[in-house]
Amino acid sequence: MPIAEEQVLHIARLARLKLTPSELAQYSRELTKIIAYIDCLKSIDTENIEISPRFVPLNKLRNDTVGSSLPVTEALKNAPEKKDNYFIVPRVI
Repeated sequence: MPIAEEQVLHIARLARLKLTPSELAQYSRELTKIIAYIDCLKSIDTENIEISPRFVPLNKLRNDTVGSSLPVTEALKNAPEKKDNYFIVPRVI
């Protein structure tokens, strides 16, 4: 189903885009190809395909284990500003 330039122009108006005549023709061709590709995908028989909740397998995560913490003096060693055992950061609000 070809996408007419009038349809592309209508979409461009809705998106508040100003298209040149060459862009209008180009987008009409490109949108026609996209619609044709979607029609091609619609023709694929998916009746016996099991629905999958995700497309990528889950990453294997490591178990949480308790370990030793970084000493406070080591953590604050390169801090630009610090007070007692805390970092001083710029106010956000």
